[in-house]
Amino acid sequence: MQISQKFYREFGFPGVYGALDCLLIKILNPGGSLAETFRCRKGFFALNVQTVSDPDLSIRNIVVRWPGSTHDSTVFDHSYLRAHLETEVPSSYHLLGDSGYPLRSYLMTPFLNPVGAGQVRYNAAHARARNVVERQYGVWKKKILLH
Repeated sequence: MQISQKFYREFGFPGVYGALDCLLIKILNPGGSLAETFRCRKGFFALNVQTVSDPDLSIRNIVVRWPGSTHDSTVFDHSYLRAHLETEVPSSYHLLGDSGYPLRSYLMTPFLNPVGAGQVRYNAAHARARNVVERQYGVWKKKILLH
């Protein structure tokens, strides 16, 4: 079954082919003149790793190259994925991202201040569907990062 069909069947979102987010992966102090760029907002040294997950919690795209201090939207803006979405993917398909990302035709984000029942329902459905990336991080941490 296509990813977008599965998102629609499970969460009621048409045209979704992934949920986007970033995860801070702890690293040792890399040293050198750029070491502090790896210190994240939580105070530890990290890489900011971007993934796109599908409803089966599979990683469909990954970017592992940015220091922990880099904002999630910056990681996305400089990714091949963003360029691909803007030039290669039909406009009827999109990703789901949290409010840290800008709303774009190919990137659906929640309403910051929902007005009315429709926007509240949208945000609830968006959160349920986007949660696949959070669940994927949980699986990833258990299988890979903690062993």
